[in-house]
Amino acid sequence: MCIRLNKKLLVILLTIILLVTLLCPVNAVQQEKSDNKNSRIILTDNEIRVIDDFVNNISVEDGVGQLFMVGVPSDILNFENNKATKKLICDFGIGNVFMNTYNYYNPKYNDSSNRNEFFQKVIEYHNFLQSLTSESEHKLPLLIGVDFESPKYSSIKQYLVLPPAALTLGTLRDPVLIRFTGQLVGHELCSLGINVLMGPVLDLDFTQQGHYSDIISNRSFGSDPLRVYSLTSHYIAGLHDENLMVFGKHFPSHSHIDNNQNPHSDSILIETSSRQEFFDNSLPYPHFNLILDGVMTSHLRIAFMKNSDRPVTFYSNFINRLLRESDKISFEGKETQGFGYSDHVIITDDLSNMGAIDKYMKEYNKSYGEIAIEAFDAGHDILLFSHIETPGVPQRGQLGDFNLDDLNNVKTQLVEHIESSDVYEDRFRQSLRRVVLLKAKINKSYGRNIDKLIGNQAHVWSVPETHNLDSILEPDFVKNNGFTTSDKLIEKVINESMLKISEAANYNFQDLESDTKIAFYVNDKYLYEYKNAFENRFLSAKFEPVYLLKTTEFEQFSKKVLQDLNENDYLVYTVFYRDDATILNKILEQEKRNVNSKLIIMLHNTPKMLHSNLLHNATIIGAFTNHKLSYKADIEVLRAFL
Repeated sequence: MCIRLNKKLLVILLTIILLVTLLCPVNAVQQEKSDNKNSRIILTDNEIRVIDDFVNNISVEDGVGQLFMVGVPSDILNFENNKATKKLICDFGIGNVFMNTYNYYNPKYNDSSNRNEFFQKVIEYHNFLQSLTSESEHKLPLLIGVDFESPKYSSIKQYLVLPPAALTLGTLRDPVLIRFTGQLVGHELCSLGINVLMGPVLDLDFTQQGHYSDIISNRSFGSDPLRVYSLTSHYIAGLHDENLMVFGKHFPSHSHIDNNQNPHSDSILIETSSRQEFFDNSLPYPHFNLILDGVMTSHLRIAFMKNSDRPVTFYSNFINRLLRESDKISFEGKETQGFGYSDHVIITDDLSNMGAIDKYMKEYNKSYGEIAIEAFDAGHDILLFSHIETPGVPQRGQLGDFNLDDLNNVKTQLVEHIESSDVYEDRFRQSLRRVVLLKAKINKSYGRNIDKLIGNQAHVWSVPETHNLDSILEPDFVKNNGFTTSDKLIEKVINESMLKISEAANYNFQDLESDTKIAFYVNDKYLYEYKNAFENRFLSAKFEPVYLLKTTEFEQFSKKVLQDLNENDYLVYTVFYRDDATILNKILEQEKRNVNSKLIIMLHNTPKMLHSNLLHNATIIGAFTNHKLSYKADIEVLRAFL
């Protein structure tokens, strides 16, 4: 049985990770480097000599593009004729690209009949980007990075089998299923020509009960650092099984951020933690230095640091010392153990389109070039500029003011800075070496020779045109392990993650009479599934769509929910949006008795968003993800099939 009741939660909701620690003891597999296929990509002395020769002899002007990862200004239908994209890679020599949702989205590809055409177009797109590097001075193939966390946080959302939210995986007791999920993600992305995952999120979740962290929500695996390491290591091992490179984020952590604070917004975050709280938040990272390929930092200001007036992105003692050093160091006046990421690629979070950076630039009158230099000096190997605005194209980022001229100016200023000092040039070649070594490992995982990497002969990282498109969604390992399809694997993961947090009402609808009056408030995208399941079963059933409300709609919608709670025998509500939790918390204040006996919450986000009083008085069940298959699991629970 997949739903597990913990009666202690009738008093107080513990943090999600404590829930799982009590219910699902860690089957600790401390993922060693030797267990990890990716870590066994060992370069020979000769291969390293070839790389060192390349790194030591390339000019700063020609090599500096390897220190950038930039959003691509084209999309899936116009990439071949997009002059801005060609300029980015051929002329500017940018060595790494980040793909956003808008790069892949087109209404044409909403129809399932166009699936294989879409996959073919994505492969052609990535192959085209790789082919452009042969016209650059460095001729190294591209790192192509994406987000691919869950339905909400993924660059590609069409057709692929998306993973559930990290919090869903955080409730699993089965490390094999977690690893299979990672392997499926790795297989899908690598099959399309993607080689870097910007993830997983390693932030711990210390959000207060009844609050909502927009930057974390259900993206965190939990709050216990050792358990987060144990669970996530299985997921990363699966990613590495397919030779996908993994950049964990966001160091140090967004752990204590709640109430919709977000570095993407206009307000910069101030981390008001003590020194001890800071290290508690960052605890997963020392454990991951053997299995991550890279780390993305965050734009937080840390209150106890002497440089708390600026984001840690620009603080050398934070990146070059604390994150990179393996030995004990002096950090903020006290002896501290370094985190040991000396050989890893360290990348910034987005420098082009985040409110935290925008505020810092305005506050200190900084240019994009100046902040790029500061991030480089602090110890980053790659500077991320996620969005490039071009004329005649809808605005890409929320700020919408970073363009190709800005990027060219950044590159020019960074070259001048590096060439101004032997110290800076040495730093440049250290970063370049880390990036090229990572590319050499990818190249070797493809079975390619190091000479072809350096010369980029025949576009060595292109996905073959004869690629089996059906195998993208249905890899052999899925069927070899007893799953008929990849969807069935993810369905199993979600079903096994379903957790009963509290029970106040009878939620076994199989036992109810057909004239039982039930109001179903369901996410509008999946309302039809509930209708198909219950419309004929309950003659008086009512079905209402739940969507992201406008401010003017909130009060009226709340009244309608309250009325239906009073007039029906049961009210089922799928909770995903923050407004959903606010509405139900408000209704509890007015109708505690009916909430206790009638309200059934199917939870598709973090339980932290629910007020503790609601947890005492409603029936709450969920797998904590808005994945399409989680609504099918809801129905199975209500039918008592799970």
